[in-house]
Amino acid sequence: MANSTPLPVSDEDVEEVEKLLKDLKDRAADANEKGNVIMLSLYADLLKLVSPQVQRLRARVDREEMARVNKAHKEMRKAKRDSAAGAA
Repeated sequence: MANSTPLPVSDEDVEEVEKLLKDLKDRAADANEKGNVIMLSLYADLLKLVSPQVQRLRARVDREEMARVNKAHKEMRKAKRDSAAGAA
């Protein structure tokens, strides 16, 4: 089984994917207004694919950010304990 390492994802990457999702939604609304059934069907299918991916990527970036904050907090608490133990 291959080792799958997740690719790094940044806020900029998520913003680009969110722009794509917004563009698809706008195009779907335009196709709806024009009564273009074929294009609306295609956009609906694309939205079904892209929307969950955007949510997944946003959640991943948020989790990674929270993990960095938690790690920094843990290191700060450890440093504080170590300095208090050294002073005693």
